[in-house]
Amino acid sequence: MKKRIPPNKIAISGVGEHVTQGTILTLMCVVSGARPAATIEWYNGTHLLSTDSHNIQKDGRTGIHAVGLC
Repeated sequence: MKKRIPPNKIAISGVGEHVTQGTILTLMCVVSGARPAATIEWYNGTHLLSTDSHNIQKDGRTGIHAVGLC
């Protein structure tokens, strides 16, 4: 049986910043301590953002997930 460990720290940055249309906004989520590694999904309201149309970067080793929006 594999033990699941919840994250012990979640930090989100860039949320709540005001930008004008056409400006790139970078949001970052850092998740620490989760086993297996956390799965992060980014939403704009109720719309799931995909890697096909957005610059989404994931690093499962460090737990850093970022998305660039414009």
